[in-house]
Amino acid sequence: MSNKVAVITGGTAGVGFETCVQLASLEESRFKKIYITSRSSSGAEKAIKSIREKTSCPEDMFGFLTLDLSSPKSCADFVENLPDSIDVMVLNAGSISLKSLQEKTETGVTKNFHAGCIGTAIIAENLLSSGKLNKGGRMFYAAGEVQRSVWLFTGFQPFPVWDKSKTAIYPSTPPTSIFGGVMGVRSMIAGMQNYKTFMSLYMSKLARENPDYYIYSVSPGGTITGLYDTWGQPLKFLVKFAPTRALFIALGAVHKVDKAGKRYVEAMSGPSFTENFKSGTIVMGKGVFGTAGKLSDCTKQRKEFGDFEAQDLAAEVLREEMKKVLDAV
Repeated sequence: MSNKVAVITGGTAGVGFETCVQLASLEESRFKKIYITSRSSSGAEKAIKSIREKTSCPEDMFGFLTLDLSSPKSCADFVENLPDSIDVMVLNAGSISLKSLQEKTETGVTKNFHAGCIGTAIIAENLLSSGKLNKGGRMFYAAGEVQRSVWLFTGFQPFPVWDKSKTAIYPSTPPTSIFGGVMGVRSMIAGMQNYKTFMSLYMSKLARENPDYYIYSVSPGGTITGLYDTWGQPLKFLVKFAPTRALFIALGAVHKVDKAGKRYVEAMSGPSFTENFKSGTIVMGKGVFGTAGKLSDCTKQRKEFGDFEAQDLAAEVLREEMKKVLDAV
């Protein structure tokens, strides 16, 4: 991969930033160029400076591209304005808050779904249709362990199985009530589970349609990052409280951000990754306590993820929503 070009959305913080640091530290299989995205140049410049200080990477190894996932035009322009054809696309950016679960856009979808699914899908579709992802290239979406249930945060309640008959309403209706679970957290994580499952099913559909590429959904594992800063108290305190965090790590429910970055590095450049997982696979941890453990094919834990009909329905609905927002631009 020494002459390859990669793009990592959300590379200025959290798992995306850690992935960049690890890639820049590699002695072998070093990428020629890595672009990170941000809504502002100041945030990207600060991140790139920090990466250079932490590693011995070449001065010109990292570049910055403007991207706002909440803006369909920004997502479409992003691909059009790529300075190079690329070999790896990491669709890592995205977040969730209680507010984004409740508020809706003018087209009737939740703001959480608008940025987390529609914006990301516009990039994926345009990247493939434009030919800017080189043949044999890799593209993966940041899935989440929440897609197979995180019992620790949901009051020991399992998530419902994906109901194909209700696929069309999922963009505007999170699958659970806003109440319930531990401190009302169930609804937050269920909302994340909803849009991440939607996107993962869609990515599996893309893989079936584009056999010349390696397309995946890859979970970085249960990782405590700045995402929880958007969740408010008392959850933010609970998750970041050192003894609680240590307990979660001991249980195998979470791991440190460096291990999450290692998963991404393997998915981006590891030869064994494409050997172990066929294109279209949703790759996550293994077992109830395995959110931070060994990677596995998640369809073995949740059969609906391998359901072609579910993948087709998710892609159909998502493409309809994409058309709505792009026609309005």
